Amino acid sequence: LFDAVPDDSIDIVYDNFGKPGTADRAMRTIRKGGLFLLLTGELKGDLSKHPKPGVRQARFEAMDPSEGQASIDTLARLFDAGALKPHTFHSYSLADVPHAFTKLLA
Repeated sequence: LFDAVPDDSIDIVYDNFGKPGTADRAMRTIRKGGLFLLLTGELKGDLSKHPKPGVRQARFEAMDPSEGQASIDTLARLFDAGALKPHTFHSYSLADVPHAFTKLLA
């Protein structure tokens, strides 16, 4: 996926799967001031061992949810205002979920 994304084109990467190496592959795509957020998945991925200057990294399990509420509120306002837009590269029907996961693991 990250091979198809231009450098410095993404504000936030949410890794909810945790495949090892994802953070390192994502770094070049995240803009300065951006964030790689690992929502620890079953595979127990890790943060980048070679973080890009100006890109923050965080592991959700290590965060205090009460400290993050202001950030979540800010993100919600940015999405509502259209300043942040999710990039959907492909949509799958519910029946195609197994295919989607197979493609993700490839």
